[in-house]
Amino acid sequence: MEVMMGIPEQQLERWTTLGAQDGSRDTYASIKYALSSSSSVIKTGDYDIYLQGSYPNSTNIRGDSDVDVVLQLNATMFSDTSSLTVLEKQLYEGAVSPASYYWADFRQDVLCSLKNYYGTNQISDGKKSIKIKANTNRLAADVVPCIQFRKYKKFLGPHDEEFVEGITFWSNEYPFQQIINYPKVHIDNGAAKNKRANQYYKRTVRMFKNARNALIDKGWITSKTAPSYFLECLIYNAADSHFSTSLESTFIDVLSDLANGELN
Repeated sequence: MEVMMGIPEQQLERWTTLGAQDGSRDTYASIKYALSSSSSVIKTGDYDIYLQGSYPNSTNIRGDSDVDVVLQLNATMFSDTSSLTVLEKQLYEGAVSPASYYWADFRQDVLCSLKNYYGTNQISDGKKSIKIKANTNRLAADVVPCIQFRKYKKFLGPHDEEFVEGITFWSNEYPFQQIINYPKVHIDNGAAKNKRANQYYKRTVRMFKNARNALIDKGWITSKTAPSYFLECLIYNAADSHFSTSLESTFIDVLSDLANGELN
């Protein structure tokens, strides 16, 4: 496949511009306050709330609007112990206790809390998230109620364990698929990649997202062809050596990797 060359460096520079951050911060603060003010509805305060996606990763561009907010229940967790030894699995089973507050109850309580604060006409219940409409003071938001997920590497006791922390939840429609993600790991990996790539990885993601939008505007691809999260993950797999001090050479080298399937 031939790679088209000739996009001016100035155009590529414009495409690397970071989108506004104020809207995401204000929206996040609003949702955090809404949940804290409804503590009587949610049965426990043992949860984390944080942003995921392009805003905390600093890969958002102008025109990005929806804010993704994770609401991670820690009082209940779901674990993958498949990598543990037989003894470690036995120790794990002896250390955990049955849950008393389930994901479905937590999700319903979060939904009630948001409706109580924002009004039922501002909230809709989606397949994977609870959706909050935008207004003059906030962006549209997808709130994901989930429980902590642990992929165990070692377990010899509650104070001698190793695991990768993620989140898990289930779709809200039949067939109720379980979804497992690692948003905190995603943020950490992006920061590490950016450091290895001469601070060019995140700029490159924004450059490609804008290039994708240009193709959408021309009608050459649809808006569903390259979702932002998939695009970010795809570019992550390009070799670190392809991210140089020239945007044009970075664009061409990364695109060549993607076109030829030469990914890490």
